[in-house]
Amino acid sequence: MGVLRIAKQGFDVIKNNKERNLPKNTETPVRMYLPMMMIFSKGAKKQIQRYNELTALDKKVRNPDVLMECLHEIFTMFEDLSTLGKYIQKCGDDTKKEQHNLWLLVRNHIKHDIREAFDREDNEKKNKAARKLKLDPRFQMDMECAADFIRLGGTTVTIKEINDYLKWADIFIENIKKEAVKNGFLRIE
Repeated sequence: MGVLRIAKQGFDVIKNNKERNLPKNTETPVRMYLPMMMIFSKGAKKQIQRYNELTALDKKVRNPDVLMECLHEIFTMFEDLSTLGKYIQKCGDDTKKEQHNLWLLVRNHIKHDIREAFDREDNEKKNKAARKLKLDPRFQMDMECAADFIRLGGTTVTIKEINDYLKWADIFIENIKKEAVKNGFLRIE
């Protein structure tokens, strides 16, 4: 199928050196985040693809089961997007900080507020997130799935916005990948 090798600090994938040459700087090199960024970028793209297929199907059918599948894809996609954003920030890039914060807010709302604190009206983190997302205080959950957007309360994220972000992230990842290959730190066979 294939092989992915990323050298630990002080080693490379070309020379096959046995002795470790550690740099004085102990910061994690950005290349170390490459596999995770690549995985979560591909994951988010797959979720968008599935979401698009489901919303196209639902236009014809209007089936509640399709809505549940859409919600699952959204939940997984925002997990991927927020994780990708975290790794990009670890690489020192805050260009898309506002979007990273939104991905994380939506992800945390889905993962923690809806799943874990669903009936906890006194949970301050949940209430703060609800205010940021402009959720109607009468509802535990208020999400809308449409072909071109996802809405949580008063917050709308367009599919175009997500696709544009993923295109930007791919360029970011590709630049790190090229540098790592050029310097002998990454090998994909």
